[in-house]
Amino acid sequence: MDYFIKKGFFFFSGLAVFLIFRAVPVSAAGSEETHHQVGILFFFFAVAYLLYQIYRQGYREEGWPEFRLFLWFIVVWCVFTITAGWLHGSVEPENFIRNAGGRVESLIVSNFGDVLYYLGRLNDLFLVPAFIFLLLAIRKWSGQG
Repeated sequence: MDYFIKKGFFFFSGLAVFLIFRAVPVSAAGSEETHHQVGILFFFFAVAYLLYQIYRQGYREEGWPEFRLFLWFIVVWCVFTITAGWLHGSVEPENFIRNAGGRVESLIVSNFGDVLYYLGRLNDLFLVPAFIFLLLAIRKWSGQG
């Protein structure tokens, strides 16, 4: 069974990378964002596989529940980050409110896609609790918790 899961992991991660490069045109302006999304996608598959292995092995000792919560928050962060990256191209450029220096300060929400994009840009809110749970797990493993 584990053999098929490993094969499936590599197949689906390769398929996802192929689909991203087919769906997102790589241009001089967009290539950096595309490569960032591919990196996050690989990170997503690695964390999901690690989470699967932890559940499969049945780790229940001290620190492991916190580590699993850390991984779940990272999975949600990856989903939000990839979603925001894909939706960036669908937001009308005039919906971005820029300051005098050209930096985006705000967004005018005009449809549901804009709402999803805006929520996706709040992805870093998942990193704070994720790293708190990682800290708790490490403290318990080191005997300080």
